[in-house]
Amino acid sequence: MRAAGPAPWLVLALACAHARAGAPPLCRTADAVLGSVDAHVADWDTQIEFGLNTSLNCSSFLEFVFLSRERIKIQLGYVRGNFSAQDAQARADGEDGIATALVMSHMSSAASLVSAQTHIHGVLAAARRECLSEHLQLLFLMSLSRRPPQA
Repeated sequence: MRAAGPAPWLVLALACAHARAGAPPLCRTADAVLGSVDAHVADWDTQIEFGLNTSLNCSSFLEFVFLSRERIKIQLGYVRGNFSAQDAQARADGEDGIATALVMSHMSSAASLVSAQTHIHGVLAAARRECLSEHLQLLFLMSLSRRPPQA
């Protein structure tokens, strides 16, 4: 059981707020993470606003959904590539691979992307039922897991 008192992240946030001018590296990292999260949330909100535009016919809407899904696949490819490169470098340095915490960080990034995409498309599918049959919804969801053939 955790001792009573403020959460560690709250203490860090307050310390960083008081030390903005010469912020220590941990505070700059926290600011960068928060800025990144804010940018992703704004991007996702923009996707939902665009997808909810009822002036789009079903063909344009489905193209938007497809391109949005493709963008997530590309981002997942970057996460996978970063993981693979870091793991290969660690193995080349004589280690057993990258640290468990770093593995979990990559997994968390990938899971967050897929979760956000699922939520965004859930909102859009519910709003535009006339454009997305259950079969198409399943097809879009399952196609995230399919990898292109390796050359």
